[in-house]
Amino acid sequence: MRSVAARSAPMLLVPVVVMALAGCSGGDDDDRGGAATPSGTPSATAPTAATTKRPLPAAPELVDATGGTDDVGWDPASCPTAAGRQRTSGTLTNPTKRAADYVLTVSWLDEASETLARGVTLVKRARPGVETRWKVQATVPEGASTCIANVLRGTLAT
Repeated sequence: MRSVAARSAPMLLVPVVVMALAGCSGGDDDDRGGAATPSGTPSATAPTAATTKRPLPAAPELVDATGGTDDVGWDPASCPTAAGRQRTSGTLTNPTKRAADYVLTVSWLDEASETLARGVTLVKRARPGVETRWKVQATVPEGASTCIANVLRGTLAT
């Protein structure tokens, strides 16, 4: 007859296998800001604010989108957080060999990381190697403490 430990070993593996499979569901957002698609690539839309209490502007959809943060020159410290109409700007340089469209989304957050306001801009057909200026505007309510940017590069969906 087998010992109690030998008989219990298979039962102890069941929770481990279940937890391992649960971590591979693929339904969670990935860490690049976009929702994960079945193939595991980020979606071609800017992230949504699940905790916001006010409507935020929609971002244009891009086909074959990829992260473009490295293509952008922008200092978050230059983003004003006072209540009222605010504007921030920067530059982008397309590092590819073909013209590309960019969606730049700047979100104003409070101390709890709730999105209070968002501005979105589209830069169409940014030429390779050419520095292009961009700006984003939003009406910011009281309580904003920081700004973050999300940048996608791709082709504007038709």
